[in-house]
Amino acid sequence: MKLEEMEKKLDMLEKKIARTEAMLACRKLLNTYELYFQGADCNGITKNLDLRPEDEIWIDAGMGAALAGPRANLEFFDQRPALARMPGALVEHESVTQVIEIADDLQTAKAIDFCPGYKCLALGQSQVWSMGKYYKDLKYVDGEWKIWHGHWFVVCEADAAYGWLYQNRSYWKECMFEELDSIHNGNITAAPAPTRPGDNYRADGYLYMFPEPPDPYAAWEEPADTKFTRGY
Repeated sequence: MKLEEMEKKLDMLEKKIARTEAMLACRKLLNTYELYFQGADCNGITKNLDLRPEDEIWIDAGMGAALAGPRANLEFFDQRPALARMPGALVEHESVTQVIEIADDLQTAKAIDFCPGYKCLALGQSQVWSMGKYYKDLKYVDGEWKIWHGHWFVVCEADAAYGWLYQNRSYWKECMFEELDSIHNGNITAAPAPTRPGDNYRADGYLYMFPEPPDPYAAWEEPADTKFTRGY
């Protein structure tokens, strides 16, 4: 084998190794975020986020509001420990069917996953199926991968006693529980930015559940959370 050919193959191998390492790191990041979210660990959640002011983070929770900027996200996730200490409070979300696309420049990644789960708030008499899909932009920051943007697409938020065919958005039942509402709103000084609530399960029409798997790309330009390629 000629030296030039060997160097070319070594260069290709190094690129493949770098992409594989990035893929494994991004997969670990997605799963770590979900596990900390389930455990209501504010420090664990936020250490996975890119909270630098110059690269503004946003997370759209799918309920008609996006958390834009570091302060809004820190205040929102700071509520999690108080929620977790409520008797009978339970949140379970898994990260499955992950699709991760690493940019050619290895500086960003686009990822989607399906998150089946359930929530329970015993004091509010609420037990809910909570399922949806997550889109995230990830960024390589100071030698670590961080979550940069996030969009939660609700598939169903339905009372476990009835299921999603009969009742949707039972999340709002939780929000009407006075003690929970005080936790949600007591320490918020950075108001979320209004967004269009995502459609969850509909029995009266066809379903289009964003997001779609991301396409290969060279360098980050814009989020692909609502890419639409179906013909109907």
